[in-house]
Amino acid sequence: MKQWWFIVLLWWPISLWSQTVEVSATLDTNHIRIGEPIHLTLQAVYDTSLQVEWPLFDQAVQSFPLIETYDREKLTEGPQHIERGSYDITAFDTGFIVLEPIAFGFYREGEPTTDTFLTEPLLVQVDFVEVDTTQPYKPIKGPIDAPMTWREWLPYVAIPLMLVVLGLIIWYLYKKQKEKPQPTPEPIDLPTEPAHVIALRELEALERAELWQAGDYKEYHDRVSDILRGYIERRFHIEALESTTEELMVTFNKVPVPRLQVEQLREVLTIADLAKFAKVEPLPEENAKSLSLARDFIAATKVDEKEEGAA
Repeated sequence: MKQWWFIVLLWWPISLWSQTVEVSATLDTNHIRIGEPIHLTLQAVYDTSLQVEWPLFDQAVQSFPLIETYDREKLTEGPQHIERGSYDITAFDTGFIVLEPIAFGFYREGEPTTDTFLTEPLLVQVDFVEVDTTQPYKPIKGPIDAPMTWREWLPYVAIPLMLVVLGLIIWYLYKKQKEKPQPTPEPIDLPTEPAHVIALRELEALERAELWQAGDYKEYHDRVSDILRGYIERRFHIEALESTTEELMVTFNKVPVPRLQVEQLREVLTIADLAKFAKVEPLPEENAKSLSLARDFIAATKVDEKEEGAA
């Protein structure tokens, strides 16, 4: 007696699900030639209280490659949903091929369990394409001589045209720039005073500044050196300002100047280098001597005013 009630309780939910769920798979044909499409329709009819897990075709069907998938449609008729999905499939093997059962999942909202329902398997016959061997073989056809459209011709016309236009623009701009009057450079105001006049005036201004008396030995000797070098550049046309003392003395040895003046120049520049780079503080008499030697050097090497006027 207890076993009978157990069978009834077990059968009752199964019969309830079977009455509310129906799945099917249908083909528009079961006989094709290799590579031809077949239209497959999957349908699920289920109670409105249920939810369906629609099969993923690529995972559910392995023997028939998928060509195209169409949108599913869903209808409701009374207490039931009717849902259909359509697919185009094909086969590339010959013989009898089985479309295996496709699984649908169903569950009720809020319940963790899912029941699976399978469609019936379907058999498809796939044949080779028939070839009439009695007919002679036809020669291979050559490529079709299709006329080019304007879209295909456009790059071959547009690119050279653009290059020509670009070349004309460059030529026009070059010609316009060439014909444009060039601005006349402004004349450089060269000093009209003799080199020794400028140098002696600068030495006098330096003496009035009393730099070494105020303890600024470096600045004082730096300016003595620069005034003397500037005089040499203007007087002898030697790049003295950018040369070291040794470079200047090597160059100056080739100038026809008395030996005494060369030694005077070396002494002034040496004292200036010691004050600038070695931070030596010359004695007061050495400070005055540098200025005096610089004046003596300028006075002995200056251009005579008569010679300068004749030149």
